[in-house]
Amino acid sequence: GVVAWTAMITGYMKAKKVELAEAVFKDMTVKKNLVTWNAMISGYVENSRPEDGLKLFRTMLEEGIRPNASGLSSVLLGCSELSALQLGRQIHQIVCKSTLCSDITAVTSLISMYCKCGSLGDAWKLFQAMNKKDVVAWNAMISGYAQHGEAEKALSLFCEMRDNKIRPDWITFVAVLLACNHAGLVDIGMEYFNSMVRDYRVEPRPDHYTCMVDLLGRAGKLEEALKLIRSIPFRPQAAIFGTLLGACRVHKNVELAEFAAEKLLELDPRNAAGYVQLANIYASRSRWEDVARVRKRMKESKVVKVPGYS
Repeated sequence: GVVAWTAMITGYMKAKKVELAEAVFKDMTVKKNLVTWNAMISGYVENSRPEDGLKLFRTMLEEGIRPNASGLSSVLLGCSELSALQLGRQIHQIVCKSTLCSDITAVTSLISMYCKCGSLGDAWKLFQAMNKKDVVAWNAMISGYAQHGEAEKALSLFCEMRDNKIRPDWITFVAVLLACNHAGLVDIGMEYFNSMVRDYRVEPRPDHYTCMVDLLGRAGKLEEALKLIRSIPFRPQAAIFGTLLGACRVHKNVELAEFAAEKLLELDPRNAAGYVQLANIYASRSRWEDVARVRKRMKESKVVKVPGYS
């Protein structure tokens, strides 16, 4: 029946075999239900083919099938990836005309879409009009402000969230620390970071540590950034050393840059940007033998030079 066909589509999409999923969808001998359409649409979006997902969504509407909150979330994610604000607005109209206007998932997906498309005013109107807001809705709005550099609004909304007795989660703190990062609020950022475990029992994840290293690094507090990395209770990811290396380049700290680059290339030996940044740091100090050594190592590792780095 339709369940078996849909399971095949979902399986192929998860395995990134999009053409096979398309073939199954096309050859279905039973009537497609909403779950089948959603599986195809979300599969397209998850496989970096949002245009196809949106095209299929239009076909679905033309066939008279009414979307649900889950399907709309996938389509709105597709709109966000393409910055397709006009289509996002059309979907907003569909939501307004249906019972989904009071569905917290559908409305939150609209808020995220407007934020990602840079239309923060529309997102804020929707957020304010929500009767009941869960942590996901608060996160969507705080993240929207943080990603667009509106640090003051993001942090003010976070305080309001706490006043409303909504318990923040790890996603909330990624947004809060990002806002502090954009505004260069080192002490406030550190206080929020420390409050995660102390006040909310939220264990910091790689994203939180990377954001804090970036915040400290930009402020020139490189030793503090290193101390924080050494305190991480799990194996740090390559990204965190890439962030430290970038800060070392800005503040011309060659010694720490060497350490960061070694760690970065140990975790990610084909990281072209790591080699290039280290070579540039050596070049800024006229250490040409070291520049040649890095370039040789890069060649031996068969690393392709990235555009935009010299």
